[in-house]
Amino acid sequence: MTLRTIGDKIVVFLDKEEEVTTEGGIIIPESVTNRPIAGTVLATGAGEYDNKGNLIPMTIDEGKRVFCTRYSGTTIKYNNDEYLVVRERDILAIIDDR
Repeated sequence: MTLRTIGDKIVVFLDKEEEVTTEGGIIIPESVTNRPIAGTVLATGAGEYDNKGNLIPMTIDEGKRVFCTRYSGTTIKYNNDEYLVVRERDILAIIDDR
C-alpha cells in the first residue's frame, strides 16, 4: 500500500528523533523541545486552487528532505513508521545537500 495525498498536502516520513543529554546527564527527548523536525517527502498532492479556480502547483518534490514545524499537520503511524501530513505552507525549509 502506498500513501498518497490530495490538494496541497504533503506526506513526510519523519527522521528518528534523537535525545539530548544535558551536562548533568539528564536525557531530554526531542519531542519535548520546540525544535523543527526533519523528514523526507514521500508524496505530494497536485496543489491548491486559487479563488478563480486556477491550480497553483506544488513547489516541493517527492524525495526532498525538509524541516517542518513540530506541531503542524497530522501525525500518522503506519507499519510502525511515523509520518506527518502537512500543508505546503507548513514546510519551513528544504534541505539542499549540494
